[in-house]
Amino acid sequence: MPGGVKKGYSIERQSDSWITAVLARVVVALAVLLSLQGSHSSGQRSTQLGASSALNILFFTASWCEPCQAVRPILEEFVRENKDCAKLITVDFDRAKLEVARWHVQEVPVVIVLSAKGTLLLRQDGASRESLAALRPALDGLKKNFRKEGEKR
Repeated sequence: MPGGVKKGYSIERQSDSWITAVLARVVVALAVLLSLQGSHSSGQRSTQLGASSALNILFFTASWCEPCQAVRPILEEFVRENKDCAKLITVDFDRAKLEVARWHVQEVPVVIVLSAKGTLLLRQDGASRESLAALRPALDGLKKNFRKEGEKR
């Protein structure tokens, strides 16, 4: 009889842990859905890439990120000067979890430049002095390459 009690207890514990695992997955799924609702206007790539923009710049940032504040003006100035071929898409690191996961962003700032077709052209992680100094020339180089390709067509 004591053996039967332990066996029954073990089965109950197993079913409890199975239920707990299922509930945990449901909670995670709900959290993902809620983050998607919040991230829709925060940079979902599928809805915001500009078909007419030669350069789509995804800027992964967060309100609490001080280095991001050094990158933002460089990107905004580039897009302002190149409205005809560049589009800036700001992605909130804390809210757009799907995009953060899709692009394997682990810390901010991250700048990703995509062609109109979605081809990865440039990725810059972080905001070191060297990377900040190289960002604008890299963007200008991409713009020149796309202008030359456009003239060939």
